[in-house]
Amino acid sequence: MTNHDIEDLLESKSETPNLDYKEALIWDRSHRDGKLGVTKDILAMANTQDGGRIIFGVKDGDFEFVGLSDESYDLFDTTPVNQFLHNYADPAFTCSVIKQEIEGKKVVVIDVPEFSEVPIICKQSANSSSNTEVLKKGAVYIRTKNCTSEPISTADEMRSILAIGLIRKSDELLGLIQKLITGKPLQETAEAKHSYEEEITAARDFFDTNLTSDAGFWELVAYPTIYNSELIQNSVEAGNIVEQSIVRLRGWDLPHVDSHGNESNFNKGKQSFTASDRVQVQEAWRMHKSGLFVWKDYFKEDLRDFESEDGKKLLFFVSAIYSLTEIMLFLKRVYAEKLEVDTIHVELILSGCRGRMLGEGQPGLLHRGYICNEDHIKVKRDIKTVDLMASFEGIAREFIGEIFMLFNWNDPAEHMLEDWQKKLLGHGGL
Repeated sequence: MTNHDIEDLLESKSETPNLDYKEALIWDRSHRDGKLGVTKDILAMANTQDGGRIIFGVKDGDFEFVGLSDESYDLFDTTPVNQFLHNYADPAFTCSVIKQEIEGKKVVVIDVPEFSEVPIICKQSANSSSNTEVLKKGAVYIRTKNCTSEPISTADEMRSILAIGLIRKSDELLGLIQKLITGKPLQETAEAKHSYEEEITAARDFFDTNLTSDAGFWELVAYPTIYNSELIQNSVEAGNIVEQSIVRLRGWDLPHVDSHGNESNFNKGKQSFTASDRVQVQEAWRMHKSGLFVWKDYFKEDLRDFESEDGKKLLFFVSAIYSLTEIMLFLKRVYAEKLEVDTIHVELILSGCRGRMLGEGQPGLLHRGYICNEDHIKVKRDIKTVDLMASFEGIAREFIGEIFMLFNWNDPAEHMLEDWQKKLLGHGGL
């Protein structure tokens, strides 16, 4: 996780099943009760789609970032946290402990991966110093909608966890099949494209009404190549499909569902917009009952006034790799797993790129500046959902390659792109 990701988490000020704030904990033998409570949260987040993050240095209640003491900060480390965790997790897995100083305050993040093959079971009971049971042998913990960590209590909860593992096994099988058989996606029909045009225009009007920035932006348009105005039953179901498909691998979920009254039903589906100076975000989306999804997100590099030393606007290349990978994972969840359509048309637009330079984000990652001479970059594909299931990462790399080419980076190494994707997806156990 980068400093920018951690800043996003701190600015969120809202706990979710994937995000938990804690004020302080000293990770030593004298604070066993606190360590058991955190371990319970880790076990639960490991059984949650996309895993989770626990942030230390944030006050309870108002979620003010107050930072950690030197003692607390110094005693946190990946090795002791995982040694303690391995006493209770079956199968054993490993978390990352990230330590940073932000605005002069110390913060620690435990980054919890989603389980890789089978759900994580608590293998040993443990009581607190007051003899209250904290961990129960044989329990499978999950994160609830109320952002608590509890053992599974219903058949539906167990089915949800098992579905995560089954989908991953299906992906692995499809990946093997794809190596043997390569098919070309069906071509989008002109009739289908025309049917979606009115809805796409209406979505862009909705964005223009509610987003006010003049920064550069990402825009995603995706839809099934066969048009069906009632593919999704109603607006509520359209919203549910988006929320169940959200990718939560970094500091800001993709796409973001606004929690301040800006999410609503409309005649043809569900919509949301977020326009916040506090978290420096300008984002909106619409999910139509036809299966059309349109999303717009202004470059955070612009909203946060990041520029090169000579005043050029930036697009951080690692963030771009992460964003494209998250987009394809989201599309996989929506169209392959939820809607189960055969083929989708995807268009990705980057606007405001002329004179923009690929930035490092962290010093030393790029050897030279790569600058775009086009105002708009547009990459489009017809994609079989079976290919998304088999390798959404590979499809993301195709999009990344085309975008970087228009920044005049003609030869980004494939293994380099894969390595950055693994850093992102390794968190989620994918």
